[in-house]
Amino acid sequence: MKAETVKITRIGDIRAPDLKINVIVTCTDEEVSPHPSIRQKAMVQDTSGECEAVIWEKSYAVLDKLLETDKKYRLENVYTKEYNGTFSLSITRFTKITDLEATPGGQMKLGE
Repeated sequence: MKAETVKITRIGDIRAPDLKINVIVTCTDEEVSPHPSIRQKAMVQDTSGECEAVIWEKSYAVLDKLLETDKKYRLENVYTKEYNGTFSLSITRFTKITDLEATPGGQMKLGE
């Protein structure tokens, strides 16, 4: 059985809002929610750049998972957002969060 290849987008390659993408990132910082509708704001990075990731309160009820500083994750089905020319990632109830440090064989082939 052939393993499925998932296309991975690099943070530095994000050029438009409202796209559904997959990323492999390290959480570099996390903060307490600044608003009741936001469960967590975190800074995430890969080798191409850094951006903010937001886990919404309604999504957390389904996901039951937050990002932890210094851990590496594969985030599948995140949406790109843009505000004042800065891109961010929106983690929704459809997002799959995989802790790559806790997953044997968690590495994925990077897409182009």
